[in-house]
Amino acid sequence: MVEIKRHKPGMFCSVELATRDGGAAKNFYTSLFRWGVDDLPIEGGNYTMLQKNGKQAGALYEMGPEQKGTPPSGTPTFA
Repeated sequence: MVEIKRHKPGMFCSVELATRDGGAAKNFYTSLFRWGVDDLPIEGGNYTMLQKNGKQAGALYEMGPEQKGTPPSGTPTFA
């Protein structure tokens, strides 16, 4: 993975995944990309920071009951 030290305005930075099965998503992405994780406790579960070589590559969280009916989704972040 290329390390980008500075993002120009409008450049893609990362993605946040909202999922119904946080454990399965974490296992899939860490196996596929060999990412590390940093789980941060939040109300109802964890907010997982996905990392490559100790640097943030993305994030994911498990959707709560208040999001019933909302489909899982990935939200890109731009500078």
